[in-house]
Parts: sequence; C-alpha cells; structure tokens
Amino acid sequence: MSVFAKYHVKAQEFDPPLDWEGLFGRSGPLVVELGFGSGEFLIQNAIEHPSTNFVGFETSLTCMVKLQKSLSRLGMNNVRAVLSDGKFGLKELFRDKTVDAVYVNFPCPWPKEAHRNRRLYSKTFVDTLASVLKDQGSFHLTTDVQWYLKDTASLLIESECFSVKMSEALNKNVVSTRYEKKWLSRGKVIYTLMAVKIKSASIKRITWEDKEMPHVHLKNVCEDKVKALRDKVFHEDQESVFVVKNVYSNVDEFLLRVISSDNGFQQCYFVLIQKRGKSYIVKIDPSTIPYRTPTVKKSVFKIAEVIQS
Repeated sequence: MSVFAKYHVKAQEFDPPLDWEGLFGRSGPLVVELGFGSGEFLIQNAIEHPSTNFVGFETSLTCMVKLQKSLSRLGMNNVRAVLSDGKFGLKELFRDKTVDAVYVNFPCPWPKEAHRNRRLYSKTFVDTLASVLKDQGSFHLTTDVQWYLKDTASLLIESECFSVKMSEALNKNVVSTRYEKKWLSRGKVIYTLMAVKIKSASIKRITWEDKEMPHVHLKNVCEDKVKALRDKVFHEDQESVFVVKNVYSNVDEFLLRVISSDNGFQQCYFVLIQKRGKSYIVKIDPSTIPYRTPTVKKSVFKIAEVIQS
C-alpha cells in the first residue's frame, strides 16, 4: 500500500454519504475546501487546527499528488483529499448539517457568458451549502474578481438562508496561497465573503438511492451493432447524456469508453460486454469505478438494449 493511501479517499468505492468520522478514525469539527490547488491553505489550516478534520476536493491529479507528498512529509493525520468535482462532492458525500465550514479560494470566474454554467455559484450550490452546513456554519469565498463576489453574495442573500458579510483588502494576505501572492504582487484587490447559515434548505441527491451498479444478461449480441456505437450520443433527457467515445474488441469481449453527464457533472468510464458461456453480460468494467449516477446506470441498460440481436 502506498504511503499516501490514507490521504486519498476514493469516494466512488463507498456508499454515499461517506462516514467521515470513520475515515478519519475520530470525531471532530469538519471543514471542507473546494479546489485546494497547491494545498497551501488546506495544510496551513490543518496545522493550526489539529483537532479539526479537513477534506479537500480537487480535479487536478498533479495537485492531488503534490498535496499527498506534503501531508506525508509533515506527518499529518487530519486531512483527507478527494479527486473529484467539489460541487458534486459537497452535495453527494456529506449528510445534512454535518459540515462546520466550506472554503473556496480564487475559483476560476469563467467570465464569458457562454461559460456561465461552469461557474461555482448557482442556486443548486447555495442550496447545497444550506443543507450540509451545520446551523451557524459558514461559507468563505476569496477572489480577486469583484463582480464574481457580488453575484455569489446576491444568490446567498436571495436564498434567505445566510447572513452575508463582504470585505476587501489591498496589499494584505488573507489566505496566503500562491494565487493570492501573485495577485497582490500585481496590486490587485482581494475580496472576501463570509456567509453564516441561518436557515436550512433541502436538496435531492442523485447517488443515494438504488446504490447497486447495474448489469444486464443477454442471450445474444450483434457485433455490428456494438461496433456502430462508436461516437454515438444518447440524450436520455435534458440533464442526462452519454456518448460512446471508443469501442475496443478482443476475443469474446468488447470494451466501450463512455463519457456521461448528469446535469453537467461529467465522468469517464468503461462498459464491458463479455461472453460468458452461451450468453453475454453488460456491466461497468471494474478498472474504472464511476459514481453511481442515474446516467451511468442508464448507459449500461441503453447499451444492452441497442446491441442485443
């Protein structure tokens, strides 16, 4: 087992929501950072608050490895990291009223209108915060983009679930990250927001029900139909789509590389079509374990439906 294994939580391998106390081996306040980057903020806060459990989310494998090396070198035990989209992880992996604080430092603002859906803030994100944060729990945002801060504040205020306070600082470190130092060196103003939860909201999780990963048994499979799946797009509904990017074949089996999207949350995985005796099985290949979202499950059933002869 890698010395870094204890820090990396492979959340797809657990039934949601996760037992964070079990993963840390202790109880304690729970703090989450979305997009930890190089990990400076996460590590510094974990050092300063050894009795607090910290969970960081990041989509960059390079950043994940760098964080794990730093945590191992420092001998730290109160940090866990998840290689996943933070918005999805916050919504799906935590129970209601279990998180003490959520931090986001210098997120990409995605300024173009065409990229609006990629921005962190949305009504769904605000509702997620109002669900998973404890009463009087807090959300902290630090950015160098004023309009981004104001737009986020507006959504938080409109929800009536938060008390919001904003401030700005010039030539002063707020969170001491690499990006902050870079922007301050260029004379930029750093804007901060703190929102304290005053009312809860309810949200629907998409991975909490029917947690079994599907598989389908078929008597016969049409090989031509399997090969024809390459680059085929399936629109299941407005929020659900998947595409078969590649089809690989071997003796008595096919491997399909699939990319799915559940309301913008994308995953890449393989679907295995394998001959077993006189029949076939269609299932998620164990080399890739995606989150058990509705679209992932639909992709298995739809592929099986299309290829049977």
